[in-house]
Amino acid sequence: MRTDPSAVSAPVWTVPWATEVLRKAQAEDPLLSWATDVAESLGIRVDVVGGWVRDRLLSEVGWLEPSGMMDHDLRLAGEHLRSFAEELRRRRGGAVHYRPDYPTASWSGIDGAEKLDLAAFRTESFSAPGSLPAWTLAGPGEDLARRDLSIGAMAWTLWAPAAAGEQGEPRDSGRFLDPYRGLEDLAERRVRPIGESTFRDDPSRVLRAARYAARLNFQIDPKALPLLPSSTEGPAPADPARLRTEWRRLCGEERGGEALDLLVDWGQLELLGLQRPSRDGRAALTLHLDPLRTLAQLCDAETAGRVSRRMSYPPSESARLERLARAPGIWGARLLEATDAGLVSLDRLVRGIPEDERRQLALLGGPAASTLARWSREVEAVPPLVDGTDLLELGWPPGPELGRALESLRQEQLAGRTQSRETALSRALELLDRSGLAKADRET
Repeated sequence: MRTDPSAVSAPVWTVPWATEVLRKAQAEDPLLSWATDVAESLGIRVDVVGGWVRDRLLSEVGWLEPSGMMDHDLRLAGEHLRSFAEELRRRRGGAVHYRPDYPTASWSGIDGAEKLDLAAFRTESFSAPGSLPAWTLAGPGEDLARRDLSIGAMAWTLWAPAAAGEQGEPRDSGRFLDPYRGLEDLAERRVRPIGESTFRDDPSRVLRAARYAARLNFQIDPKALPLLPSSTEGPAPADPARLRTEWRRLCGEERGGEALDLLVDWGQLELLGLQRPSRDGRAALTLHLDPLRTLAQLCDAETAGRVSRRMSYPPSESARLERLARAPGIWGARLLEATDAGLVSLDRLVRGIPEDERRQLALLGGPAASTLARWSREVEAVPPLVDGTDLLELGWPPGPELGRALESLRQEQLAGRTQSRETALSRALELLDRSGLAKADRET
């Protein structure tokens, strides 16, 4: 349910209000209660950052449906990462997975439904635009400074040890951190990068911005538009793995089509090696969970090669993308000509199209998809009158001749010359006698 923004009074979007909402949400969240208990037992600070904070605040005002699968991204000092993860596993069971190249880990419960993502407070630096960042362990403030969007650069401290001389509840426990005015941007339904180099450092963040703007029904900050990568000198340098990851996530979004429209409006399709489609082309596009299927709708054969190089797809996926992109040109006209063809001819044509390409053509819509729908309805959905078991029982020996007989009987059925099972069985016996296979089988 989406609430009219005017129905939420401005005083709601204040730090005291956010603090109260998040304090209550922490108490009601079993995973965070477990994390808090572990943090307190070890005497270490633990923050929850990003999506959990943002989505809890949006859910409170009815702008986002509450989700039981909400992300739980925890941050803590790097020297405590392993001890925290192992204590969590000792108490709750499950499994912990560590990344060898990054100070991150993930804990999943015994049934796999519960998950906590853990990472060290760190800072990141980019040696060149689009390069992979180098990281250094750091503190909570520096960790938030490396994030991309203000609405994801908010944190909530689950627990922190008391400072020297402090009495009672630790000062930083239950503290809302918002150094980049993310709360203000939530209230204004605005997507805003936290720095001028955000998109230059990592252009895949442009896809993230479009994804969140579409998902939350937000608008990008007008001041951010000049910060988007310019394509006047070709696509901005970007890490292919990050582009592939963000493209896959965009294709999996419920409102991914709107995110793609935003990329077009912002002139950012060249990030993926694509060209700007026409308005009609955008309207006809069907987003698919398979990232290659969606890309192929925006490509021709030449563009597919450029996209594959830009995204560094492995050879098998590059070849598949090119096949899917070529499919309309190879099969579209032939399917159009077969619109009113007899079922035998139609079946022969359609079965000659590889299934992967057939699915792509059906996804594209138009006359080709209509012809495929007719084949599916009038041929594929109509079961054969007889099958291989029937022919074996009539005395047909196994082998290629049996397969050819089944094909012949199926064509007679599609042509309307055989309309009952009894007639098909009779015809099978005629074909068997004519072939001489039964006699040969008896003589052997």
